[in-house]
Amino acid sequence: MELAAIGRRAAECEEDLLQLVVGSSDLEPPAEPARRRGPPHDAPGAGELLDAVAGHLESLMKASEGRERFGLRVSRNVVRLVERELNFASLLTDRHTERLKSLGVPDDAALAQAIRSGSVGPGDAGVVAAVRAAVRDKLAVSNPGYWRGDGEEVSR
Repeated sequence: MELAAIGRRAAECEEDLLQLVVGSSDLEPPAEPARRRGPPHDAPGAGELLDAVAGHLESLMKASEGRERFGLRVSRNVVRLVERELNFASLLTDRHTERLKSLGVPDDAALAQAIRSGSVGPGDAGVVAAVRAAVRDKLAVSNPGYWRGDGEEVSR
């Protein structure tokens, strides 16, 4: 589980690299959309179910210590990440697609190829803004606490 979850932490390294290479940014995270529940599903919705699981994991954390507590914290953080990804899914996909479109590329692979070939400069303000926004969007889902600089997963 830890190895599966750690892949989402790459956005933290990307943010750190951007800070070092192009400096800080005042770019704000997107506001998390309200939960939606649609037909044919009855209450509770997916978000409410994830909330219940996260709450259960938090209660178990209080009664545990050491490696077990760490595993429960990772589990709770993964549940919260999945919840945010479900809430943000279409918004962040649409934003990313529009950013790439504004750079004249259809996807990330094409942008990387354009940078490698020299047809787009890695220091181009539009490229930097698009990459920074993509990283910040990933952080909004994977670890919003990192965004604020506290490095700790946010719990509700």
